[in-house]
Amino acid sequence: MEVLETHKKTPELPEKARSIIASLSLSTDDYKAIGDLMASSFEAGLKASGGPKPAVKMLCSYVTKLPAGSETGDYLALDLGGTNYRVLLVRLRGSDQEPEILEDVYAVPQELMLGDGAALFTFIAGTLRDFLQANQLSAGPDGERLKLGFTFSFPVEQHGLSSGSLIMWTKGFAAKGVEAIDKAALPIVCVALVNDTVGTLASCALEDPRCQIAAIVGTGSNAAYVERRSSMERYSDSLAGVSDGGPDGPVVVNTEWGNFGADGCLDRFQTDFDREIDKKSLNPGF
Repeated sequence: MEVLETHKKTPELPEKARSIIASLSLSTDDYKAIGDLMASSFEAGLKASGGPKPAVKMLCSYVTKLPAGSETGDYLALDLGGTNYRVLLVRLRGSDQEPEILEDVYAVPQELMLGDGAALFTFIAGTLRDFLQANQLSAGPDGERLKLGFTFSFPVEQHGLSSGSLIMWTKGFAAKGVEAIDKAALPIVCVALVNDTVGTLASCALEDPRCQIAAIVGTGSNAAYVERRSSMERYSDSLAGVSDGGPDGPVVVNTEWGNFGADGCLDRFQTDFDREIDKKSLNPGF
């Protein structure tokens, strides 16, 4: 019996197409080499003090404890990163109960993403003021201000748990004129300034205390993890005043691994496409 062929065979790819595809492929040895380079970059970032700044910054978050599920209280949160911005009220009820969350979401206007940074933070203060009014939130009868956590998804060199200086804009932002992050003039007190990866780690630890690593894969990519304080040599002086846990106590590190390779260590793996996209991006070389 004759068997009829019901489909045509895929034609052979042209040599040029095969060449392009081959240039985008990495071998097992390549992946191992990249892993080794990343580990070396992490070590360099932890130990750097003076001299050239490391590509992977390994920033200290000054977060030395993660939630255990027993926490209670009402807290405000600001979440800025990518193209959306959120204002939240988080009510923690302890006893491993799910937190209650009220939130408003805003799209950050393009002109604020690319303009003067002062205008961006004026916008943020305005949305926070509206949120307080809409939810009838104010300072306590004794004047106690509302506690605020600010999730700021950009590289920040922190001076402590609640303050820091912007290193550079990423994720499509190129706003100018902002060098430091200050709390808005409202009945609030900023008790924590954290990267979104640190916030993700804290929220996951609230559900499972065994969680020690968190990663973000979205508009940008980054990770945070729990490290021994003694390993963070460049922060030894600033961490010396942290009494709980001693020198080998835990501290959360914001890796900023999105800058991995900015020192040229990945150049041999790059293609013409990588170089062209980087050249035309808002943050070339980052």
